[in-house]
Amino acid sequence: MESLVATTRGLRERREVEVMDEKQRILKTLTDLYDGHPWTDLSIAGVIRGLTAEQASAKPAEHLHSIWAQLNHIILWRTKISRLMSRESANPQPDSEDFGPIADTSETAWRDAKVKLEESQRTLLKVVTEVADDKLDTVANSFNVTYSELIQGIIQHDAYHLGQAMIAKTLVAPANGIIA
Repeated sequence: MESLVATTRGLRERREVEVMDEKQRILKTLTDLYDGHPWTDLSIAGVIRGLTAEQASAKPAEHLHSIWAQLNHIILWRTKISRLMSRESANPQPDSEDFGPIADTSETAWRDAKVKLEESQRTLLKVVTEVADDKLDTVANSFNVTYSELIQGIIQHDAYHLGQAMIAKTLVAPANGIIA
């Protein structure tokens, strides 16, 4: 009999479980959430894949942010956390850019935003890879939590805003020809 495991989208074949240390689990979770196979079956890259600039910048409702604004927010916080963990200034962008209006909604600007997202992924993975294992339990003074908690926090933050982006995608889909 085939071994199956439940997921959010039904049953999937069970795979061998790899034994990992904390850093390996963190890196796998970051990779899966970005463009892999997370438990939620949604990845950041998967939700934005194939969207045009017009679709990404469409606001689903006056009180909700566009997919593009959600993406900018994810990038801003990933960059802050990466800089903090690298002991750089944690304020690379002014907070006014956080959920600010998308001034340039051209396809070129949308491609640039996706490149920034990819860069934030590479940087975050690099920073996590380079942090010493014994530093994971050290308190990051700026936030008064450990580095491990900081990384788990950005994973949770990304997952939350991924969900918000998917809600926005679902709401703007009928009006913008998106298959959600």
